[in-house]
Amino acid sequence: PLLHIGQRPANLIRDRHYRESVQTMRQFAEGALITVLHQRSSLGEMMHNPLFFQLADNRTMESFRRIRALGNEASHFVMDEEDSNHFAVRTENDAIQCLKYGHHIATWLMSLKDLRYSYPDFTAEGLIPEITENNKKRIFFDSYQQAVIETSSGKHLVLAPPGCGKTEILTERIRFAMEHGVEAKDILCLTFTNRAARGMQERIEERFSSSDVKKLYVGNLHRFCYKFLLDEGVLPESVTILDEEEARDLIEGLLIDCLPQNKKMLGGRCSLPLSVSNYIQTYAGNMFQREHDFPSETIDNNLNFEVYRKNKELLDSYGLLDFDRLSVEKLVEVGHLYMQYKQSRLLVDFNDLLLKTWLFLNKEESPTKRYSWIQVDEVQDLSPLQLDIIRLLWDEKKGTGVCVYFGDEQQAIFSFMGAKLETLQNLHNSLTIHRLYRNFRSPSYLLNLFNEYAVKNLGCEPDILPRADKQC
Repeated sequence: PLLHIGQRPANLIRDRHYRESVQTMRQFAEGALITVLHQRSSLGEMMHNPLFFQLADNRTMESFRRIRALGNEASHFVMDEEDSNHFAVRTENDAIQCLKYGHHIATWLMSLKDLRYSYPDFTAEGLIPEITENNKKRIFFDSYQQAVIETSSGKHLVLAPPGCGKTEILTERIRFAMEHGVEAKDILCLTFTNRAARGMQERIEERFSSSDVKKLYVGNLHRFCYKFLLDEGVLPESVTILDEEEARDLIEGLLIDCLPQNKKMLGGRCSLPLSVSNYIQTYAGNMFQREHDFPSETIDNNLNFEVYRKNKELLDSYGLLDFDRLSVEKLVEVGHLYMQYKQSRLLVDFNDLLLKTWLFLNKEESPTKRYSWIQVDEVQDLSPLQLDIIRLLWDEKKGTGVCVYFGDEQQAIFSFMGAKLETLQNLHNSLTIHRLYRNFRSPSYLLNLFNEYAVKNLGCEPDILPRADKQC
């Protein structure tokens, strides 16, 4: 078993699955100690076994420590400066270093069995083959997938359940576009999260050797809007973006400042919940939209905040209550103060990035660049305002452009991460629809269980549910 585990990380590195390679190397290290110590427990516990200290030299101990540390980093989310969750281990160098430590452990393991055994020296040569036209991984698409890949004009909605090969389709569409004369600078590839954008970027870099692909934008809409506003001179480079917690602290301070003198000591005893500050941010954004004549369909008119027994006292301590409901007068007051404070100190929140982008794009005299090839992932997670920004970014006048939205009805049905079925239903009425039915990832027994639940309990039409490619 150890031999099999030891070979697998190198294969994973060749396929550029670096995190999985590190995790497998950690399994190898754990298996090595189980073999030597005849003890089945965690790697950390076995590394504190007195017999391990007797058998291992300092270099071997360090190899185990480094593999354990890298393995932990590959298994747990960390937060980076871009307020994005991801796994720390995600580079070729991480995986090769881990393989090097594993090589030393293998050498040590064999020396315990036979001191005369000469283990081959470690080399990383050949682990990462150069990508050429001849050795690129060939992927075969079915007729439904191929039709989506070759869609090159008009507006389309692709309903793509998990496991249908969507990421490969998105990547292949970029290749198809560039082979048919679309320049990289005219392609806009939007995803919902930074993590998804990184995954897409890696696929694109693996698939294309041309330096032109670096002109292609792949990322979420908020990041695009920030770059766009800087490039257009709408925001100065000295602007500061408030994250969720910074916006909460600012709103909390403004609410306390608004309290009568005899109540200021009561406010701030408990931190303002993020749910309250997010509601106030959205309320302020709605005020901004109405003051600047945004289309009514881009404004969230269904804002609602429930006041109940457990949060009533806290809301009242910040002066937010009018009897048993949120005070509209107080919301308007703090909303204006929040907008004025940000403007006076060159601050913007994530809502502002969208609002300012829409305003700039909607100017008739705006000379802003438009995109002839747009593809948007996870459209069910986007708000009406975000969808309208994408509409304004598309160069529909050229007549040869294409805008393709990829959505997942299952996520929307289950309201996963706030996804809305209403968004897909609205798009369904105005776009050409494509469906990808086959799930290449999940076994049939699991999909059948999901489909049965969706039909019986959620009222889903069987025709829209995915079909398994794996019959097991």
